[in-house]
Amino acid sequence: MNETGRALTHLITQVLKPAGFKRVGDQWVIEGDDCVGAVNLQKSNYSNTYYINLAVAPRELLPAQIPRTEEFTLYGRANALPKCEMLKELRFPEQSVIIDDRTAVAISACFNESIIPFIASLLSRRGLRAFLDTDLSRHFTGCTPDKILADLKSLP
Repeated sequence: MNETGRALTHLITQVLKPAGFKRVGDQWVIEGDDCVGAVNLQKSNYSNTYYINLAVAPRELLPAQIPRTEEFTLYGRANALPKCEMLKELRFPEQSVIIDDRTAVAISACFNESIIPFIASLLSRRGLRAFLDTDLSRHFTGCTPDKILADLKSLP
């Protein structure tokens, strides 16, 4: 990871840690009563562009070791959330190390106003089921309502 990635990682950690997320490998994880949520920072292979991925799955459907975000029941990009459109591509000049204050404030606001409440709302089976009835669910890969509902019904 380059200096920009380290700066973004530090910023994201500063926002997620007070909300109860823990750093596990290259992602931040929070555990609810029924489900586990995760946030991952992904760097493009082709440029100094970053993406923020979100994931949620019922705890019983996850292996003992928390998997990568794309292996969760549902996952997608944070820019699908309201107020997070600016996260579609966090593009920085190749030699950039500094994240300017305006960008840092915007990223922090997106996390505090959208990402954290969104993941918190999905940490229960009830919240996950309710999410499947929203238009937002179509922006999440792996989010086929029939499969997820079948998975949820199969749980004790």
